[in-house]
Amino acid sequence: LTFAVTCAVLASAGPQRSRVMGMLYKDERVATLSVFPILEKIYMERILRAHEVQSFGASLQEHQKATGGDGLTVLERAVIEHNLVA
Repeated sequence: LTFAVTCAVLASAGPQRSRVMGMLYKDERVATLSVFPILEKIYMERILRAHEVQSFGASLQEHQKATGGDGLTVLERAVIEHNLVA
């Protein structure tokens, strides 16, 4: 489940991501995971703070920290998209 939450957080904002976030948020087993606070903030459309993003980023695997052509990591891009919508 941790990997599912990680993938959902890193996905581009949109209706499909929102649907997956909703399913994960409503799953009672997810509440015990270390990634639950960031999932909750994204699902509730709250602004993500830098320290929350950094703590989540520390749990990412190396390939999830890759930098794209625009100079942003996948996580940075996902956070920017989320914070613009929230």
